[in-house]
Amino acid sequence: MFTIKLATIQDVDDIVRLNKEAFGDRKELKWSWDRKYISKSIRFNRYVMKVDGVLVGAIHYFKEKNKLYLSSIALFKEYRGLGYGKELMKFLEKQARVMKKGKIEIESRAVNSEFYMKLGYKPDFFSGDIWSGYITYEKVLEI
Repeated sequence: MFTIKLATIQDVDDIVRLNKEAFGDRKELKWSWDRKYISKSIRFNRYVMKVDGVLVGAIHYFKEKNKLYLSSIALFKEYRGLGYGKELMKFLEKQARVMKKGKIEIESRAVNSEFYMKLGYKPDFFSGDIWSGYITYEKVLEI
């Protein structure tokens, strides 16, 4: 059984470790494992997923005028492929509906394309190549 709850200051070290594992040491993503940044952002739509009290993943989004923008989603390697990512995305869609946001927008590495497309997200824009490139996806929701 899993739970998804708003992150707390006690979750910061696990989130930093998770983001380092998920996003690597790419300079343009250094903010994603910066402890100070994570500590400040837990007040703004950063949620953690726990299984039996152990943090296994996290999701962070921003509210915009008519949509939610997914900033990051990550799972520790040993929890990938078990449906937890799908559950985090279902949680995000539920949040959007509650807030009356009719669309979710995501920018992700192209290698994650299959995951988002299986969930009904449509590619909108592509830049770069399949390994280092990014795709913007969107999904229109019924609210």
